[in-house]
Amino acid sequence: MALQPFQFNNLWAALALWALLYCADYYLTLRGASLMAQYGKTYFDTGGSYELNPLFQKDIDRLRRVSPRFILILVGAGVWLVLVWGLTQYLHIPQAFAAGAGLLLLMEVPVLTSHVRNLALFTALRTPGAVEGHIAYSRWVSLRMTSWSFALWGVLYALFFALTGSWLFFGGIISMFLLYNRFVRMSMYSRRQLQAPQNQVEESEV
Repeated sequence: MALQPFQFNNLWAALALWALLYCADYYLTLRGASLMAQYGKTYFDTGGSYELNPLFQKDIDRLRRVSPRFILILVGAGVWLVLVWGLTQYLHIPQAFAAGAGLLLLMEVPVLTSHVRNLALFTALRTPGAVEGHIAYSRWVSLRMTSWSFALWGVLYALFFALTGSWLFFGGIISMFLLYNRFVRMSMYSRRQLQAPQNQVEESEV
């Protein structure tokens, strides 16, 4: 039996949460990248930038506290929320706004969870002997593992949607599906790029 449906239709709450979550995402990424450079590089090699999103890799690698791309997306997504809210109010379909808000807000939950886990790990690395050895991941492996994380969160949001009937979680399902597909494609591309030189060497030896 489904719980009492919970619908999210508060524009100001959506805007405030978006600003809070997105800013936390960016600045926790900066903190993680800084700690990775100080402590993590000794033990981990992820095959490239700490930031997996190509759009922000240069900004994060340079530890830029103010990024034009960050500000553009922060403001642009806020404007998008306002437009969606106005349209759904005009058409009397508030569920669509809840889904749109979930698309943005619930996208950040697994990302922030990953940031907190990484920060806890890098903080532990400050203690001598906490970790020994060295491990190197190919880039495609990091991307593939991230895609599966989004897939699992998508399943969790689907369960919440079934239990609550809230279209906020439906938006989260869509967000996780899109991110899963994006990172799978990125992983496949990265793997092909890695294998291409090896194939060329094998062909030259034949």
